[in-house]
Amino acid sequence: MKKLKSIVALSLTFSVLMSCLFSAVATSSVEDVLTAEEKITSELKEQYALADGDEVIAQVWFSDIDISSAEAVALKSTGMTKAKLESYEVADPLAASDQVLAEQDDEIQAYIEAKRAAARELYTDYNQKLADELLSGTEVFYISRYSPVVLAKLSENSAMTIAEHPKIQMISYYSNDVISEDLTRASSPSISINDVNTITRVNSVHESSNYGYTGQGVKIGVLDIGIPNTSQFSNLNIKKILTVGTVSEPDVHAATILDIVSSVAPDAEYYLASDQYTIYDMQTIEMLLDYGVNIINASRTIGELEDTCQYGEIEKWLDHIAYQHDVHLVQASGNKGGGSVAGVGTGPSPGAMAYNIVTVGNLDTKGTPRYSDDVIASNSSCYTGSTLAYKPDICAPGSNIYSRFYQDAVSGTSLAAPQVSGVIALMCEQRPALKTQQTAVKAILTAGVNFDSPHRYTPSNANYKKYGAGLLDCVGACYVAGNYRYTNSSIASGTTSKTHTFTVNSSDSRIRVSLAFNVKSSGSGTDHGTITTGSKLDLNIQVKDPSGRVVGSSTTKNNNVEIVDFVPTTTGKYGIVVFYRFH
Repeated sequence: MKKLKSIVALSLTFSVLMSCLFSAVATSSVEDVLTAEEKITSELKEQYALADGDEVIAQVWFSDIDISSAEAVALKSTGMTKAKLESYEVADPLAASDQVLAEQDDEIQAYIEAKRAAARELYTDYNQKLADELLSGTEVFYISRYSPVVLAKLSENSAMTIAEHPKIQMISYYSNDVISEDLTRASSPSISINDVNTITRVNSVHESSNYGYTGQGVKIGVLDIGIPNTSQFSNLNIKKILTVGTVSEPDVHAATILDIVSSVAPDAEYYLASDQYTIYDMQTIEMLLDYGVNIINASRTIGELEDTCQYGEIEKWLDHIAYQHDVHLVQASGNKGGGSVAGVGTGPSPGAMAYNIVTVGNLDTKGTPRYSDDVIASNSSCYTGSTLAYKPDICAPGSNIYSRFYQDAVSGTSLAAPQVSGVIALMCEQRPALKTQQTAVKAILTAGVNFDSPHRYTPSNANYKKYGAGLLDCVGACYVAGNYRYTNSSIASGTTSKTHTFTVNSSDSRIRVSLAFNVKSSGSGTDHGTITTGSKLDLNIQVKDPSGRVVGSSTTKNNNVEIVDFVPTTTGKYGIVVFYRFH
C-alpha cells in the first residue's frame, strides 16, 4: 500500500458529493398507490399479446428488506463501528502511514464482505419464502440473492393473480437474448494501450516518484461474453473464473478488456465472469458480489438487447445493486450513437442508463497524444433526451486502439470502460474508504477530468450529453482523492438545503465543483413504474463567491450529477449551496 508522495501540477478541482437517504421524506409506498393492473408493465402486456396464451419470462419485484439489519450484523461480526467507518471517510491519507492505510483497507474490505454475506442470507430466505408462497408450481429461473427479485415463467392470469399480493411491487418482461461483442475494426492511425495510458495520465500515477499506485488490495470483476486465455496473463493475480451456461473460451474481446484494465491496475485481484444469455446476467453479477469485488467492469450490454435508451427493469436492478452493496459498476455506453427514444436502436445500451453506475463513452484521439484534435466517436452512444439522466458520465479513449489479440486496431466504448474501472481501482488503493463510496468516486471522476482537453463540460452544455463531464484524467482523480478535496454529507429530513465552504487561493486558476448522489427511487422516463418508494430525488447546486454572488449553478432536473466550472475573480471562502426537490 503506497501513499501519495508528491503532487503533479494541476488546476484546482473541488469535488462535492451527497450521500442522501431520504427514507424519512419519501414515505408513500408503491403497493399503496398501484393497482394489480398497474404493477404489470406495458412491455410485459405486449409480450403476453404476442405469446397468445403462452407463458413469458417475467421479473417479479417484491418490496425490499431492511438492509440496515445486514449492516448491523456486519459491524458486530467485524468489530467495526459506524463512527470508525466514518472516521476513515474523512481521514487524511497524506498523514497516514502505509501500514495504517493497509489496516484500514483490510477492515473496510472485511466489512463489505460481511455486509454482503448478511444481506445474501436475508434476501435468500425472504425471496425463497415468497417464491414458495406465490410461485408454487411455476418454472422459476433464478431467485436473486442480493435483491428482492425472482425470474419466473408466468402466464398472464398468474401474473395478474400474484400482482394482487401487497408485497409485489412490479412484474416486468425479461428477455433471454444472446449477447455478442460490439467492436469495429479501425483504420490507421492506431494507438497503443500504453499511449492511451499516457493520454489519461495513468502512467504518471504509476510512477513511484509521483503516486506509485497500481491497484494493490482492490478486487476487480470483469464481466464479459467469454473468458480470455488466462495463460496469456500469467503476470496477473487472477483469483477466480466464473461462468454461467455456455461461454466462449478463449475469447479475444474478453482478453482485450482484461489487457486494458490490467494495464491501469496491474496489481489488483481479478475475477473473470462470463455468460452469453441475458437471462443469466443477474446470476453472474451476484456471483462476483459473492467474492467481494469492489469494481465490476461491463464492456457489454446487460439486459434485453433491444432495450436501448431507456430506464427499464435491468437499470432498476443495477441501481439497487450499486445502492445496497458497496460496488462500483462501470459499463460501456454502447456503439449505437445518440438517441432519445426507447427501443429505436440508438442511444445507450441496456443497463447503461442506470443512475448509480458510471457509464463511459468513447473519445477518438485520432491516434495522437494531442488533445486538440480529439472528438467523440460518431457511434459512441449517448442519451440526448430530457426525461432521464444524461449518459455517458465520462469518456475515455476508445478508438483505433491496437490490441495484441486482434490483427487490426479496434474501436468501441468497450475499450473505454476498463480504463475508468482501472482508475477507480487506483483511487481505492489510495483511499480505501472509497470502496464504499459510489457517489464520491463519481463526483471525483467528473470533477477531476482533464483540464488540458477542450472537452470539459457541465450539464448546461449541449455536448455534455455526448461526452459526459469530459476526458478521464487519472492524475486529476488522484489529486482530488489524495488531497481530500471532497466531502461526504447528507441533508436532514425537514431541511431543503445545505452549504459547504472551501477556500480559493491565489494559485487557483479554475475551479470545478461536482456533486453526485445515488438515486434509490428512479422511475420516470418509461412506463415501467418504480422499484422503491416515493418520488425521484433531484439535487442541484449553486456556487457563491465570498460576497455572496452566484458564480455558477447546475440545476438539471433528472441528472444525478451536477457540475459547475468557473474561473474565480477573487480569493477567499466560497460557498457551495446544495438544495433538493422531489418530482
